Amino acid sequence: MQRKQRFYFLLLIVTIVPLAMMAQPRWNWVRSLVGPTFDEVTSLAQGPDGNLHVTGPFSDSLSVNGLVVRGVGNYDAYSARINKNGNVVDADVYGGYDADDSRSIAVDNKGNIYVCGSFFDQVLISGEVFDAVGTFGGDMFLAKFDKTGVLQWANVFGSEDYDEVAPYVAVDSLGSVYLAGGFGATGIFGNKTLQSAGSSDIFVIKLSALGEVIWARGRGGAELDEAKAISVSPNGDRIYVTSTFSGSAMFGSKQLVSFFNKMDFAVEALSADGAQLWLKRIGHAEDDRYINTTADATGNLLITGAMSGKMSFDQTVIEANGEFFPDMFLTRMTKAGAFDFIKHFGGPYSDVGLAVTTDAKGAIFVGGYFDSSSVYDGYVVTSEGGNDAFIARFFSTGEFEWIRTAGGPYDDEGRGVAVSPDGIPYLAGVFDTYMDFSDLARIEGRFVDGFVAALECGPNTAFIPKVSSVTICEGQDSIISVKAGYPNYQWFANGTSLAGETRFRLNLNKLPMGQHKIAVRVTDFYSCERMSDTIDVTVTEGLPMPLITQAGNALECSVSGMMYQWYLEGKIIEGATDRTVVINGNGNYRVLISNETGCTRWSDNFL
Repeated sequence: MQRKQRFYFLLLIVTIVPLAMMAQPRWNWVRSLVGPTFDEVTSLAQGPDGNLHVTGPFSDSLSVNGLVVRGVGNYDAYSARINKNGNVVDADVYGGYDADDSRSIAVDNKGNIYVCGSFFDQVLISGEVFDAVGTFGGDMFLAKFDKTGVLQWANVFGSEDYDEVAPYVAVDSLGSVYLAGGFGATGIFGNKTLQSAGSSDIFVIKLSALGEVIWARGRGGAELDEAKAISVSPNGDRIYVTSTFSGSAMFGSKQLVSFFNKMDFAVEALSADGAQLWLKRIGHAEDDRYINTTADATGNLLITGAMSGKMSFDQTVIEANGEFFPDMFLTRMTKAGAFDFIKHFGGPYSDVGLAVTTDAKGAIFVGGYFDSSSVYDGYVVTSEGGNDAFIARFFSTGEFEWIRTAGGPYDDEGRGVAVSPDGIPYLAGVFDTYMDFSDLARIEGRFVDGFVAALECGPNTAFIPKVSSVTICEGQDSIISVKAGYPNYQWFANGTSLAGETRFRLNLNKLPMGQHKIAVRVTDFYSCERMSDTIDVTVTEGLPMPLITQAGNALECSVSGMMYQWYLEGKIIEGATDRTVVINGNGNYRVLISNETGCTRWSDNFL
């Protein structure tokens, strides 16, 4: 057994050479949104024409790829339209003379744009002034623009006795609009009113395409409760409201109680007429804060956020990787409220999902941030300093596909993700001072500023194992592979395609002696092709092919002077390390021979 252990140790030294980078889609372009102080991108949406729409708060003025917009007062909200090549089309400002905010933007299938936010006392929208519900109060606005940017209608919602924060908006394919957030005291929503049970309650309202409030629902308890995300199925038969709540809270006729009276998540599904369909709790023993959602093409709900400690997803408990810091989680819930899968990724420090989207082919995209280092299915990413932004793609099963990161010396976050019909991913968020995108020039700001970036479409072509060179003996089994799950693969040696090698893995045992540059072309579900980097494979003189012959009740290997290990039906025969082995039962016998330099070679099966 000592000889066998030494052989494997030698083989590891000979063949494994670390690879510096993961082969994954490259950054195509990046645009900064820069002002003199604090300027953020909080939400990203893409219209049917391919244009990108972003929103967020800014102070004083904001430069979007050369187009400068100026604020009305202290902090204002903005929206900007950027085409798929990264050129700004237009931008608008919403605000008054106090602090205003926007956290959510949506685009429907006709290209209409919906912007919502919060303001104090008065808000200016497309030249029209709208008053708050209460004098000098903080309320919410929701505005609809047609695809050319012309205002169609705007509504103000809120309370005379409570200052609401910016809400969240979603639209379905039928033109209905949905708004969710938090309210206090008596909330006025068009011709509907809601009464809060505590300092702040959850609300969700449905509006017609003309901006008329159809129904309103309130949820909550005695503590601070607030909706954090709203998503809707394409046909509007499921409205998903995801909220934070503390202690005991009523959701219609059902009650949820948080763990140890800390802040937990509630996920509720409503029907088109606002009736409750199901309600689930997600949480752990401490406060849970970060969560976001999207509905896929079939109406299922995708959720990302941050999970810490032992996190309960209804009846399923998942434990985070880090002892004191959260992991990013990704889960899918069916329309019936069952958890389809639950995945989590992270390292020793904080990993947070802040945005999630999906496409018609089922691929899932998550944006967020990580601190210092993070691990995704064995692949380690390292930040440039503090928190770095990331975008990751997952197969429809929730299995990890690839990740790209960007950042600078301070804290950077991905807060919005989108994907075009032809598979181009986009990431938007914030950065501090400057931010590096490895394939592009650095972007610079003045303090906290926003960014929008586009990647190329394409699969993950990283080699498994992650090596840049391999040395093997002729005829020796040695497998290299790339990520499984794509529709098409083609392997190449020295620029020539290898006939029949169209799977995700390649056995190098057929290569002749000499130097070979091995690569693979992978095609993903969008028909995006990407060539991998190359692996330098050196094939040295190998061992002769071992042949097995039978003499009575024993088998003998034709090659002498080697180390031997016999197998029966693919399993090691313990102690069978000589040139011969006694037959002990029927089945397929094989022998693996090796020498002191680490060369190995298998025999064929002997039955």
